[in-house]
Amino acid sequence: MSTVHGAGNSPPPVTVAAGILDGIARGGGGGALTELIRAQHSKVALLVRAIAELSESRPAYRALLAVADRAPEAVSAVLIHPSVLGWAMSTTARLHAGLPAESETLALVAAAAAVRGGAGFEVGPPADLPLPSLGRLLTPAAGDRLDLTTGGELLVNGRPAGSNWRPLTRLRITDRWSVRIDGVHSPLPPAEPLLDAATAERWRAGLAAGWRILADDHPGVAEDVVTAVRTVLPMPAPPEGHTSGTYRHAFGCLGMSAPQDPTLTALTLTHELHHLKLSGLTDLFELIEMTTELGYAPWRADPRPHIGLLHGAYAHLGVAAFWRRRIEAESDEGRRHAARVEHVRWREAALEVSTDLLATAPLTGLGRRFVTGMRDEMTAWRADPMPRVVTAEATRLNDEHRASYKISPAGRPGAGARPAEPRPGGGDTPAG
Repeated sequence: MSTVHGAGNSPPPVTVAAGILDGIARGGGGGALTELIRAQHSKVALLVRAIAELSESRPAYRALLAVADRAPEAVSAVLIHPSVLGWAMSTTARLHAGLPAESETLALVAAAAAVRGGAGFEVGPPADLPLPSLGRLLTPAAGDRLDLTTGGELLVNGRPAGSNWRPLTRLRITDRWSVRIDGVHSPLPPAEPLLDAATAERWRAGLAAGWRILADDHPGVAEDVVTAVRTVLPMPAPPEGHTSGTYRHAFGCLGMSAPQDPTLTALTLTHELHHLKLSGLTDLFELIEMTTELGYAPWRADPRPHIGLLHGAYAHLGVAAFWRRRIEAESDEGRRHAARVEHVRWREAALEVSTDLLATAPLTGLGRRFVTGMRDEMTAWRADPMPRVVTAEATRLNDEHRASYKISPAGRPGAGARPAEPRPGGGDTPAG
């Protein structure tokens, strides 16, 4: 059976040059990130073929192949949608394990691709019709034909769908970046939008304010966010502060509580982009063997497994790089001092964990190369001139965190520790 790259074709083999791995290790993106996204296309093509072979979904798969022959871009747009990626991975895993799985969703994926690709889709028995990556049509009639205009409007029998069509909320952040509001645990859009119009506008404005900081002062990161982040999952805000997370198998989705402060939003985008890049890389290569051993994380209130420490160190390489660029961007001396402290604190924290991983963790050969690249990048930053008062304050903050961790019973930080950053997603979240 062929894959959804068109009848008779298999997904192209994915090769990643060593320089790409090295560039990502040092916090880079650009062309390296594009290669990771290309790999996601091949990954999901193989997953949907596996779903068809392991379930009773071959007719839906053949329908998807037929669309791919005429409109491959439409099929790719649906399959690479983060919630569809997540569904494909979890469904394949459940089918392999002999567990119940939502393999019938493949028919809806094929329907969404047909609607996107201009092939049209004829509704079967009347029922709500969720179209992954697009939205949900309420109570269409049997025999209705669905099409999508070039502007993204759904047509039913050639006429606008009207109030029965509930598209995924789209936030146009800039002329070049827009995101959909969507979940990750199911590719089937809900009957009601996750955000009402007024709340959606507040989200759009908040994301835009954070992204503008990146575009002005961190243009490489801004470009990578545009390239990689396709959906946003709104999360409840914690009692204090802000929460965010990425989902390993829903590549391209960022979960976060409502944006408030523009600088914090810019930092969140940077932090989660690094988790996303590392998740894409570990889809291709095994960097570290799984163990039950736990270790100290300077940014958490709980011990973390080695993979969590690797994710946390890499994300905080991005955090430290963000604050390093903010030092020159800030005109106010007080904010510049704060940026220096944040940079040194998280540089040293991530450097400590990277060094510990190289000394004690079961890294593969590629993993050792990757972590060495991280360590070398952060070590080079130590050459930046820094006032003694900054270094002293950053050291004090890190020392206080470690001291409270050591004195707490059961190996957990006491009440004086810096709270852990809450992250969503349970076992599917590569929390650091």
